[in-house]
Amino acid sequence: MAYTRTSTPQDAVARIAELVPLAVVTCGSAGAIAIDGSTGEQAWAPAAWSWDALDTTGAGDIFGASLVVGTLAGWPLVDRLRFANLCAALSVGRLGGAPAAPGWSTIARWWLSTQDPQLRTDYAFLDRVLDHDRLTN
Repeated sequence: MAYTRTSTPQDAVARIAELVPLAVVTCGSAGAIAIDGSTGEQAWAPAAWSWDALDTTGAGDIFGASLVVGTLAGWPLVDRLRFANLCAALSVGRLGGAPAAPGWSTIARWWLSTQDPQLRTDYAFLDRVLDHDRLTN
């Protein structure tokens, strides 16, 4: 917000969206918001969950890389934000920056173990992108 001279994350992302094709503002435990200038989509996604982080090293980079994965795959903006939040959340539960980045098998294990009805709804797109047979065997 200091960079954009705005007072809210929503105003900051709108200001950034005037300058770049995909504007994203991360809000820590409040999730992330974004505007995709190529599609006009605007979205907010809550943080995946919170727990005591072991190591936050690289979590922002993992968020960014995961957002790129979803963008290149053509996912809707809200799914890209959810995926990036999930990958960053999974990474802080492990030590070591880059080595803590979750792979597809880690994401699949999380998805298959998730019983919360709201998470099952919010992350249902994972059923379309995960190769369950290859990743869980």
